[in-house]
Amino acid sequence: MDIITSPFSFGKKISKLIPNLQAVEAHRLKNNFQQKINTVLTGSRAVGKSSLVENVFSNFNNLSFYRCVFVDVLKCRNSTDFYNFYLSKTLNALLDTKEEKLEWLKKIQPLLSAQANIIISDQGDSFQINTNPQQSLSLLDIPEQIAKQKNFLLYICVENAEEFFEMENNLEWLTALRETWDKQQKCVHCLLMNTKESFYELVKNKNAPFFHFADEITISSLSVTDELLQYLMTGFAYSGKTISKELAARLAYLVGGNPYYLKMLAHSVWENTKGSVSEEIISASLNELVARQHTFFKKEFSGLSAVQKKLVLALAENPDAKLTSYESLKKFNINSSAALVRAYQGLEKKEIIDAWSEKPLFLNPLFKYWLLDFMIKQN
Repeated sequence: MDIITSPFSFGKKISKLIPNLQAVEAHRLKNNFQQKINTVLTGSRAVGKSSLVENVFSNFNNLSFYRCVFVDVLKCRNSTDFYNFYLSKTLNALLDTKEEKLEWLKKIQPLLSAQANIIISDQGDSFQINTNPQQSLSLLDIPEQIAKQKNFLLYICVENAEEFFEMENNLEWLTALRETWDKQQKCVHCLLMNTKESFYELVKNKNAPFFHFADEITISSLSVTDELLQYLMTGFAYSGKTISKELAARLAYLVGGNPYYLKMLAHSVWENTKGSVSEEIISASLNELVARQHTFFKKEFSGLSAVQKKLVLALAENPDAKLTSYESLKKFNINSSAALVRAYQGLEKKEIIDAWSEKPLFLNPLFKYWLLDFMIKQN
């Protein structure tokens, strides 16, 4: 018996976007790549930034003069780690064979000290370089040299770029990094940033190392449109199941249009449905997802300050309330509106509240339902 694959993939980069959604952003990003314009792609976690880039990259996969690579800053502890990881990833993208890697190793070798460590796998599909801090920055122009020689255009997506902000002496070495990237003609960069605070520190502040470095594109949660509802209904229909337009809208509403959690919930509902989706199946599926994260949510909540706990409970219970009003402050026993503002900013920094949204939204919408079920109804 053939296993039917779920139409709602999540939890990994996917090159196929929800049809007709984020199309404007995808077109703009593709145009930036083709015009050699650097990009800073911003938005909260799980809104699909990496998948959007993957989708754009897929347009160039069969064109021999384009190369694309992801470099995740989360894998790096300091600037030297990043330099080495960046160099290893980009060279692997540019050099196809073991012979090419060995040829370029000979050219690079004079630039390296005796302590440098270079590893090439037996198959020739992995090229790893470890240098010391003094050498690292001078080597970062090597991908540009290779790309020029091979007449390639290299697209480099730097994920979790806000982690630069956590590294020591970040202003000094990031300024040097930006100067190197500014001079390159064959390497185009796209920085992915999740937190608004780091975005302002690294990009928007006039003294920031990446000030005026790139075009800025913000990805937000999905609006409930006919295209989105059609996508959900088609996903169920392809395997002989059905969901009404009203219940499809219900799925999107429950997760605030967040692409990752929408697919997670749709997948769970799809798995629990044999024929037609019902309100009962949606509720049961949502409860299952919340229950699976109970331990994590409990730890998350216990790590909040007293005022932050009161605030998240208030937001879960009545997200549209004017929280700074006298009635709200009195109800939740918060001393002043200033204390509430500080607590709210702290929740944004902890990435519990979506800093990119114009109205208060939980970054993980399942946390809201956990608060309602376990902290409000049961107390």
